[in-house]
Amino acid sequence: MFGCCAWPPRLPADRPAPQRPSQEAPSGWPGLPWHGGSPSTHALAEHNGPCYLRLGRVGEPDIHREGFTFHLGKAIEVRLGEDLTLISTGGLLETAIKATEMLSLRGLHTRVLSMHTVKPLDSAAVLSAARDTGAVFTLEEHSITGGLGGAVAEVLAESGEARVLFRRFGLPPSFSATVGDQEYLRMKYGLSADSIADSIESAMERSHMLYRKAGN
Repeated sequence: MFGCCAWPPRLPADRPAPQRPSQEAPSGWPGLPWHGGSPSTHALAEHNGPCYLRLGRVGEPDIHREGFTFHLGKAIEVRLGEDLTLISTGGLLETAIKATEMLSLRGLHTRVLSMHTVKPLDSAAVLSAARDTGAVFTLEEHSITGGLGGAVAEVLAESGEARVLFRRFGLPPSFSATVGDQEYLRMKYGLSADSIADSIESAMERSHMLYRKAGN
């Protein structure tokens, strides 16, 4: 669905991770009853124009620290790390954190970015991560075509940044004939924390082998 929202100008596309609701109404709220909303809801309500907001199911855990600052188009740094960067959006942010903890036990320290706004994308955060860690992975519960991974790939490709390891984790651009609950489907398509950690570790190992073969 993000792909359908990419072409209209000035249309923000937001898929935030779950957040604690705020009881304070947004500025400019038109005097109607306010029953509480997340920081992302506040930001979209204050935006002058249409927006696209994708929500997850009820019961997803709140990952962000209390009191964090939410701005449309600005990534939130959830974890610090210098070996690689994992950029996620929406409900898979929890999976990204779990994969990060597994990678930490294997000696890989991961920066985690919550990229809640796919459009406009926080290009500065992407490029900073690429320069600082040299490896960027994206994780989303969306097709790898036209989503977060594609947007990050465009930024990296046009930046001229060299020697950046990059890979997208998401759904293949095809119809699924498989039926099951959310956790089952995530496992089937390699979107569980175990699968993500294993895939990242393998990619990092292959990258280091190629780097050594090149004589660097």
